[in-house]
Amino acid sequence: MKLNYVNFGQYRMMLANKRILFSFMYFSITAVLSYLGYLHISELRLIESNLFLDSAPSVFAVPIASYICFGLVKEDKKRTALYCTSGLVIYEYLQILIPKRTFDPMDILFTGVGFILTVSLVLVYEKLSECIWERPKKNA
Repeated sequence: MKLNYVNFGQYRMMLANKRILFSFMYFSITAVLSYLGYLHISELRLIESNLFLDSAPSVFAVPIASYICFGLVKEDKKRTALYCTSGLVIYEYLQILIPKRTFDPMDILFTGVGFILTVSLVLVYEKLSECIWERPKKNA
């Protein structure tokens, strides 16, 4: 029987690849779910218009924008989500100056809810990642 030994460098590379794949899968799935939620709310807005449905897509804009930035920026994910949220709030204020666009304070409120949702999903990711990748400590 031939045993296949892997040196420490190969093991670390394999582990890093698995972590990257896990991160990609987690954030891809949650981004797709956010996008599906956005599409569903958008369809409901065509049927009926009210204050909640008009601003609800802003909740899903933050996770989608943040997940795109997570792939571009190797910083703290919560800080990156805060920057994306700030950008969306600034864009909402800039709509005052853009013709045929309207400023809606409810969009800012729902963007804040989207930030809370994004940070919650990041915390779940960190907890899952910690459970999966941390080695169990041996009792002495």
